[in-house]
Amino acid sequence: HQEVLDWTEGRVPVVHVRGVADARLGARSRFLYGRLVARVACVSNAVRDELLALGLPPERFRVIANGLDVPLPPADAVRVARERSGAAAGDFLVVYSGRLNRDKGVDLLPEVLAALRAQGAPARLLVVGEGELRAEVEARAAALGLAQHVVFTGFAEEPLP
Repeated sequence: HQEVLDWTEGRVPVVHVRGVADARLGARSRFLYGRLVARVACVSNAVRDELLALGLPPERFRVIANGLDVPLPPADAVRVARERSGAAAGDFLVVYSGRLNRDKGVDLLPEVLAALRAQGAPARLLVVGEGELRAEVEARAAALGLAQHVVFTGFAEEPLP
């Protein structure tokens, strides 16, 4: 038990997983992570850095990335994704599959596509999923002149064949 007490500095051994960096939580985060929570598992360096910017002690944070060992998709899945997106043989295809929510960073997809295309990459974007940001992301893509390079499929029960 002494090892746990040492690790938690005598605080209640609560470990909080923080997956979103958000500076708007300033005072609340300083109190929560500075006084109440013994340790914080951050899912990325960006999240850790955001919390460190609040002046909190670095030893309280550890980056434990959300990671999956994802095998390459089968050739049929690649073919279907390319067909759905209208990608030509030489196009670079960016695929996003998931909830269309701000915490997933999906609002940045149009800018990513614009940056790729500005560098001369024949890039296309396939977005599989639904969420509160769909209309915003579609509108942003259109505003950037990218509508013809983006396909939104909506929700897919089984996104891969």
